This record gives sequence, C-alpha cells and structure tokens, in this order.
Amino acid sequence: MKQKRITNKIKISISALCTAAVLAATLIPLSVKYCTAVKTIEQKDEEIRLLKLKISNLTSEKEKLIEEKEQLTTELNNLNTLYNKLKENYEKTLGNFKSITNSILERNNNYETMLENYYKSLNNPDTNIGNEIEETVDFELELEKMRQGIKDKVSEYVRCIESKISELETNNSTIFTQNELSKYINRLKEIKDFGFNLSLENAEEIASGVKWISQSEKELNNVLSQINTLYASKIAELEEIITQKDEIIENSFNTAKNMVQQAINLTKNQIDYLETLKEIAYKFVNRDYSSYSSEAFANSMRNEAYSLINEINDYSNKVQRTLDKAQSDYEKALKTKNIDDFSTINIESFPIKNKTFTKLIEALNNRDYEALFNKNLENWTNYNNEVARYKQAMNENAELQVKIQVANNQIDTLSSELNTAKENITNLESLIQNNFNDTLIHTKELLTNLFSSLEQENLDELNEVAQNLHTQLDILNQLVSESIDSENVSENQTKLYTAIDAIQNIIETYKNIRVLPLEAIVFNLAQKISELNTEIDELKTELNTVNSELNSLSLENSENKEKINELTLIKQTLEQNLSLKAAELETKTNEFKTEEANYQKQIAEKDLRIKDLERQLREQGGSNSQLEAEIESLKRDKTNLSSQVSSLNSQLSSVKNERDRLKSELASANSTIAQNKVEIEDLNKEIIRLQNELDNRPNPVEPTPPAPLPSPVNSNKSVIIGYDLLTEEYPKYTLTSEASTLINSWKYNETHSLETNLVSQWFKNNGTGPTLGNNYTSDYGKVSNKFILRNGIKEKVKIPESAKSAKIKLLINGVQKEINLTKASSGWIGTIELSPKSSANFDLNWTSITRTPNGSIYGGMVPTFTDTYTKENEKWNWKILTQSLSFDIPFSTSSKTLEATNRWTMESKSVSKPSGYDTTITGDLDIYKGMNTITILEISWEE
Repeated sequence: MKQKRITNKIKISISALCTAAVLAATLIPLSVKYCTAVKTIEQKDEEIRLLKLKISNLTSEKEKLIEEKEQLTTELNNLNTLYNKLKENYEKTLGNFKSITNSILERNNNYETMLENYYKSLNNPDTNIGNEIEETVDFELELEKMRQGIKDKVSEYVRCIESKISELETNNSTIFTQNELSKYINRLKEIKDFGFNLSLENAEEIASGVKWISQSEKELNNVLSQINTLYASKIAELEEIITQKDEIIENSFNTAKNMVQQAINLTKNQIDYLETLKEIAYKFVNRDYSSYSSEAFANSMRNEAYSLINEINDYSNKVQRTLDKAQSDYEKALKTKNIDDFSTINIESFPIKNKTFTKLIEALNNRDYEALFNKNLENWTNYNNEVARYKQAMNENAELQVKIQVANNQIDTLSSELNTAKENITNLESLIQNNFNDTLIHTKELLTNLFSSLEQENLDELNEVAQNLHTQLDILNQLVSESIDSENVSENQTKLYTAIDAIQNIIETYKNIRVLPLEAIVFNLAQKISELNTEIDELKTELNTVNSELNSLSLENSENKEKINELTLIKQTLEQNLSLKAAELETKTNEFKTEEANYQKQIAEKDLRIKDLERQLREQGGSNSQLEAEIESLKRDKTNLSSQVSSLNSQLSSVKNERDRLKSELASANSTIAQNKVEIEDLNKEIIRLQNELDNRPNPVEPTPPAPLPSPVNSNKSVIIGYDLLTEEYPKYTLTSEASTLINSWKYNETHSLETNLVSQWFKNNGTGPTLGNNYTSDYGKVSNKFILRNGIKEKVKIPESAKSAKIKLLINGVQKEINLTKASSGWIGTIELSPKSSANFDLNWTSITRTPNGSIYGGMVPTFTDTYTKENEKWNWKILTQSLSFDIPFSTSSKTLEATNRWTMESKSVSKPSGYDTTITGDLDIYKGMNTITILEISWEE
C-alpha cells in the first residue's frame, strides 16, 4: 500500500515537476530590455511548445513505467502465491506419492511374502489342502485388491500430473514464454501418458506399474525441481526490476525537489520580467507627446498604459502569492522528505500571459510609432514646401536682380549709343557744313555755265527756263556772299537745297522741252527700224527656206505638187507680208527723216547764228576776238549741250542724294537719341519699380530643418532618420584648356554632337573630372557622383545581414516613395528612378569685334574705322535626360558607411562654334540647378 501511495503521489506531481524542470533548464532569465524580451518570448514560446511535447512524452513514459511496475508487482505477488501453492501442492503430491508408493511397496512386500509362502506350501506336501485352497483364494483376492489399489493410485498419480500440466499451461502464460516451459510440460505428459497406458492385468504389469511409480517419482521430482528453479530465477529477475523501480521512486523526491526549485526560479524570473514590462509601460505614461501629437492622443496613450500596468500588477501579485506558497511548501517537503508536500506552479500560463502583455505593449508602441512617423512626415513635407518656396523666392529675387542688371546693362548700352550718336551728330554737322560750302560753290558754278549756255539760244520755249535759272542763280550768289557757320548752316542749307530742287526741276523742264523729245523720237524710230529690219530678216529667212523647200520638192515626184502649191501659197503670203513691211519701213523712214529734218532745222538755226557771227567777224576783218570766242562758245555749247545737261543733272542728283543721306543719318541719330532717352527713362522707371518690388519683398530666410522627434519607445525593426539627403550642390566644373582649343578648332559652319561622355572629357574641378561608368558596370555611360550626407546619418544607418527583407521610405519633392532593398555581398542596395528637374548650363565666354567707320564715304575717300571689343556669352543648355538615386546600406558588422549615389545622363544635341572673332573660349558647367529635394523618412527591416 505504501508503494502504491508513493506511486500515486508521483503520478500527481510528476507532470508539473517535469514541466518545471524542462522549462527551468531551457528558459534563461528574461532581459530587462523590451526589444530583447520580445524576441526571447517569441523564441521561448516555440521552445515551450516543444517542451510541452517532451513533457507529455515523459509523462506518458512515467505513467507507463509506473503501470509496468504495478504489473510486475502484481505478477510477483501472483508468482509468489503460485509458488507457495505449487510448493504446497508439490509437498502434498510428494507425500501422496510417497504414501501411495509406500502402500504399494508394502502391498508388494506382502504380496511377495504371500507368494513366497505359497510357493513354500507347494513344495511342502504336508500342507493342508483346505488351507491351500483358502490361501489361494486369499492370495488372488489380495492380488486383485493390490492390482486395483495400484491402478487407483496410478490413476490418481496421472490426475495429479495432468493437473500440474494444466496449471503450468494456464497460469504461467503471462510469466513465462511457451518455449521456457514446453520441455517440462512435454516431459510430464510423457510420464502421464506412460502411467495412463498401464493395464495392470497381470503380475508383470503390476510389477512394471510399481516400478514406473518408483522411477517416475524421481523423474517428477527432477522436473518439478527444474520448474521451481525456473520460478526462482524469474522471481529473482522480477525482484531486481522491482528493486530498480524502487530506486527510481526513491530518486523521484530529489528530482521533484530540483524541478520544483527550477519552477520557483522561473517564477522569480517571470516576476522580474513583469517588472520590466511595467517599466516599459511607464515609459508611455511619462512620455512627452507634445512634440508630435495632441493632448487627446497623449491622454489616450497614458490611460491605456495605466490599464496595462494594472493588469500586470494584478497578475504579478497572483504569481507572487503562488511563489510564496510554493517556497513554503518546498521548505516543508525538504524537512518531511514527503513528495506530497511539494506544490505545483502553472508555468504554462507564463508565455500566454507574456504574449498578451507584449502584444498590448506592441500595440501601444505601434500607435506611438505611427504618430511619430506621421508627424515626421508632416514636418519634412512642410519643410520641403518651405524649401520650395524659399527656392522660388530666391529664384524670383535672382530674376529681379537679373532684370535690374539687364536694365542697367541696357542703360549703359543705350548711353553708349547715345554718346556715339551725339558724336556722330557733331561729325555730321561738321561734314554738312563742309558739304554745304562745297555744294554751294560747285552748284553756283554749274548753274552759271548752264545759264550762259541757255542765253545763247534764242528760243521762246527757253525764256521761262532761263528766267527761273537766273532767279536761282541770284539766290546762290546771295548765299555765297553770306558768312556760313555751324549755327546758321541749317537755315541756309534749306535755301540751298530749295535752289537745287528748283534748278533740278528747271533742268528737267529743259530736258523735257528740248532733249527728251528728240531723243525719244530718235530712239523710237531707231527701235522701230530695228524691229522692221529684224522682221525683214526673218521674212527673208523664211522665204529662203520656202524657196529651198520648193526647189527640193520640185525634184521629187509629182505626188508632191499639192505640197508645192501649198508652199507656193505660203511664199506668196510671205512676199505680200514682206511688201507690206517694206512699205511700213518706208513710212517710218520718212517719219524719221521728217523728225530729223526738224532737228536739223534747229541745228541749222544754230548754224545760221554761227554763220551770222562768222559773217560779222569777216565784216570786221577777222580781228574781233570777242566774236571768235562767242562762236567757239556756241560751237561748244551746241556740241556739248546734251552732255552738260546730263552731267549737271547727274551732279545735282548726287548732291541731292548726299543731302538725303546726311539728312537720313542726322534724323536717325536724332531719332536714336530721342528713342534712347525714352528707353533710358523707361528703364530707369523699370529699375525703380523692380528695386521697389525687391525692397518690398521679405528677405527670404532659408528654412531650418525640423528638429528631431523623440525616438520610439521600443523598436529594433526600423530607424527614423528625418534627414535631407543633400546638403549642398555639387561643385561647378570648368572647361579645360584642351576642350577650349578643340572648340576653337571647329569651323563656323560645322556642327558637333554634345553627349554625356564629353562631361568627363571636357570638364574638371580642381583637376578632377566627373566619374563616368565603364563598360563593366551597371551605370555604363552614366555620370555619377556621391551625395553629401548630413552628419550622423552615415554612422546611424546599418542593417543586419540576417534580416529577411528591408526597405527605405523617401520623401521626394513632397511625395512619399518606397524602395525595396536587395541583399548584396556587403550590404543592402536599391535604386529609384527620378524625374529629371535639372539641366547642365554650359556657359561659354569669348570676345567679339565690331568695326565702325569714322564718318561717311564721299568723293571717293575711304574713311577710317574704330574696333570695339565686346565680351560675349552663350549658353548651351544641356538637359539631363535620365536620373536615378542608388543606396548602399552596409551590414551591421561592416565598417562601411551609408552611400547614396546620383547617376544621370545628358541629352545628345548638336552645337556649333560661336560666330564672331574670338580669342580664348572659357566656360563653366553648372549641373545641379533645380535638383530634386529628397529626404530619408525611414529605413526598416524584418528579421
């Protein structure tokens, strides 16, 4: 009973004790850090599930072992009972066998005595026959009794053996195997079968039966002895097993003690871990939410945290009470050495409760983190918007400054043009004065000669012309007599040019009256005669052709007579036309002759005048030199009249053209001066307006990046960065002297392709050119540069190599983007395509030359020139065609730091060398104006 009670105690407590032992052996004290605790709980939950399975297996094995022990104990008791019974039966059977055997032996001895007496009586003749008969009868009767007695004893003996066989076959099947008892059972069956088959019909069989009984007793004793030995061996084996089980049961107390101690330690760790969870929850209570959330949100978070703390306190108190009782019972059991005094602890509830609490804390953390992230996103979005407005304001101010500078430059240019125009006006006024004097004298001389020639003619049509010329000559004489200076040249110039216009009109009138009609008549007649001659030549040619064809056709067959007749008709028609044209020619010739006669008549009149003068000269005896001079003059006037008129007209036209040119230049200069003054005034007003606008604008203040927000309470899976990716623009590149020489070598009419690969060839910054991807990299043909990152970001951002996945959230121009990172050999990498917002402004500078003549071309004189050198500028806008941003975030164990790379390509465009005289070409390449605004919001990963 005591063994059974101990077994029941073990059965009650072994499950909890095994669970406590396994958990105590595998669960380590939880870390005070929440991040490690969460990870540990997740791992321990899995371990607890495995340990529960192991505990279940151990419990089943323990129960099975206890059941086996109980079965073995039962079997041992049964076996002892059976052994005692067998021993008792053996002793009883052996006594029966001995009694039967002794009885049989006694009867056999009596029988032998009787036989011996019988045989003696037979040999003794003196024996009484009556006595012989009586003895014989008695002997046979005794023999029958003995036979029957032996038979009964043999049957009883056989029944005992059968009973033994049946007992061995039925009662020992659970103790021994069939093979272990079969040889003994078979031997008993052989002994039984021999006794069962004895007939005992005669004395010999009776003697054999007696002998069998005597021999089988020894054999039966031997078999039973061997069976008893087998029983003793089995009993010894079972006793050894029971002894081992007893040792296990005896050691179970120590095992239970250790397991309970481990459960107590695990409970203490659980209480410590609950304190850690409370510390984390108190962080949410004491946290300052004002920088990233509302008061309502803060109160909600604190209330939830207080509620969680109360739950943890309640559960912690309950666990503490359980721990106190377990420790008290443990001390009691150590004193009593009674396993029943140990109390169990339900450690299986620990991971369940821990998981519940950590989920609640995780929910709080997620709410807090979401509020942090949203506020961070809002702050950086606002900052990006402020940066955009700042850049816009700076650009607008820069544009205003440019406009003001352009206006000032225009004013400088207009002022320079104004001074040049004033200088030109001074030069023109001097030139006009000189030209006026020259023109006045020259025109007076021409007019005087012309007037003298006209006075020689005695024609009524020319009287009015001569009178007008005389009037204009008087005006010119008056102007010559006056003193002309720069102050009154404008007034007298008007008189001069009015006289010139009048003279030109008079000459045109004379030309129309005298020269042009004759020239027209002669020209028309000459043209008509030429036309008639041409027609006559054509008719003659056609006539010759027809005659030739006619002659040719007359030699042909008579079949061509119709053709001949037709050609003859054509010939007649042509001859008639020729006759008509000849008549017309004769008429025109007569008209020409008539006109020529009229002209000759006029000439004849001139000749008559000459002859009259000659006659007067002869009458005076040829000594009047004045008449001779007049005659010669008339001859010259006659022969050179047309030439003089044309020459005078041409010269007057030249003077008028020069006058018009000078007037135009002077008017242009005055107009330029007036226009420039107006433009300068307008530009000054515009400058004042732009300056006022610039002064009235608030001075743009560069926005300050938002202050860092508090770190999340607990997070090992993400990092809030909140950093601008770029801190400054990439430096300007300067055109190399080799590239300048190359551009200078181009011809003006050549075009050349401007491509991305030229960036690294043409430009350098402090001797270093941009990086260009080679054939063996993924950025082949792209220009790349490293972003300059803010302090701290490089050292802060690293991702474990063991992470399952990673991603980065960006704020690009106020729009949130996400990049899934890929694990590489030394870190996590990712790329995102950007919308190009910048272009490369390639500023070229050179010097051009402008040649300005000093004065105007007059009288065949070549003026001098002034060379003006002007610094010129031309922009080649080189648009960025593609742009991408790549990240390389190192592993946690790496010594590398975060790298962000910008890769871009330029458009391909055709350009030509700047025109104009150039000296040395210089240039700058400013690539990053209008760059994207990029902020890292978050880098996260999953383990």
